[in-house]
Formats: sequence, structure tokens, C-alpha cells
Amino acid sequence: MMALDDRPADETAASVEMERALAREVDDVLRAHAAGTLRTEEDRARAGLVLVYDALLLQRNSAHAMRGKIDPGALPGDATARRRRGVQLLELARTLRPEDGRIASWLAATQGMTDAGPDGAPTPARKDQIIAAVDVEPSFNLFTAYIALRDEPAHTAQGRALFAKTRAFIDSRKCRDVTPGTREARNRTSGPLAPYNLQAATVMLGDQFLRHGEAALGRGAIPEAMELLGTAGGIYATLSSERHRATTATWSKADLLDARRQRLAALTPGAALPGDEFWRSAAYASIYDCASCHVP
Repeated sequence: MMALDDRPADETAASVEMERALAREVDDVLRAHAAGTLRTEEDRARAGLVLVYDALLLQRNSAHAMRGKIDPGALPGDATARRRRGVQLLELARTLRPEDGRIASWLAATQGMTDAGPDGAPTPARKDQIIAAVDVEPSFNLFTAYIALRDEPAHTAQGRALFAKTRAFIDSRKCRDVTPGTREARNRTSGPLAPYNLQAATVMLGDQFLRHGEAALGRGAIPEAMELLGTAGGIYATLSSERHRATTATWSKADLLDARRQRLAALTPGAALPGDEFWRSAAYASIYDCASCHVP
């Protein structure tokens, strides 16, 4: 994952090399599956995870090629074939890992890329599918939806639906501790494979309230705006708490959290709204890249 962070000198070379390495692992899995040698639940779970990794890497690299961060000519296969391959891998992974609710959101997001419009955005129906997948495993799939729909404005039907899922997620967890060792606990905490999972997820959650609070302020709904913006500030502030301050300070994206706080401070009744360029900027979007959670 470090090779795929925003910082490599040649992202194309790093991405292509990782695809080649994973493709060899996928070939091994497919041969084993065809031969019927994935006999234990552990074997099937590990094999399914390889397929998930490859499907997500294919999607990630295709998206970066579309944005000009990777040379599209260096990637094997055209965009349509790569997306269909990702769907096929995830469908097989779902059969190998039937209890893994996260796959529902990955599959919905990948399917959304297969028939995306010219701008690369999923169709409204695919967006609805991504949002519906949140209910399968909210503590993970909500954040997959944030990544897939990071460019969705607050005023659209899908923007409002995603925010409704956000509020429901928070309301369902008030005054309740997460049970250690559960899937929910693993989804919501950082670990060796995702050392900044908590930081990235917290900022994504705060971004929902920032975006919708800003929209409310723009239409003159001052009480609603102040509630939402106050919540955004409170969510961002948790990363400055004694418990999380030290880790957040070592996060490569910490300055992007500061950018959000500065924007939040400018959102006051009677003041001119800042331009919406932020929502199309690298300062916003970089939080939603794989490296945000996974690069130490």
C-alpha cells in the first residue's frame, strides 16, 4: 500500500507491478478453486480475500488512470474489461466468504463502475445499490459508500439518502460501547493492515456533516446549519483528544484535517460562503484514497 500512496515518483510503475504480483496470486486461487482443493473454510476465506484485493486494486488503478494519475496505456486490458473482471472476482469471493458482509458494498461499487457515465460517476440506480448495501454491514459499508460517492452533492436524492444512513449509523451507536473482538470492533478501529483506519473514517464521517451543514447555510436554514456544522466540528475534534492526538499527528493526511477545520471556521451566518472548489480538490479527495487508511 505504501507504493500506492500519493507520494511515489512513478505511480504508474508501482501500480502495474502490484497488479502483476496480485494476478499471479489470483491465478493460483482460480486453479485451486477449479480443482476443488479449497476444502477448508480457512482455505476458502484466504482465497476469497486474494480475489477481493485484486478486484479493488483493478478498480482503484482504473479510477486513477481516469484522473490522469496513472498512464492508462500501461494498464493491462481496457477499462470495461477491467471493471467486468473486478465484478467476476468479487462474485466468486462472495461465494468463498459468505459471511463477509463487506463484499456487498465492494461489489455494488464495482458494478457501479461497469456502466458509469462519461464522467466516471455511477448511474443513479447504481448509487442507490451502493447506499442500500450499507445496511448489510453498516460499520464498514457506510465508509465504502462514502468513498464511492465522495463527489455526490448534498442536494441530490442520493446525497440525502447517504446522509440519512450517516445519521442512522450515529444514532444507533449513542451510549453504546462496541463489543471487543466483534466484526464491528475490527471495522471501527485501526490495526496493522490499516493503521489510520480510525483517522480516515472519522474525517469521512465529519465531511458528511460539513457538506450538509454548508448546504443548509447556503439555503438560509441557519438553525439546521449550526447543528450540522457543530456536529462536524465535534467529530473532527475527537482526533485531537488525548486518546488519539499522538497517532493523528503521525498521519500523513493530518494537514487535510486542518484544511477542514479552517473551512468550518469560515462557515458563519452572514458571512460569504467559501467557494465549492474544495469539494473537487485533492485536499478533499485524498482522504478517500486507499493509502489514507493503509499507509503507515
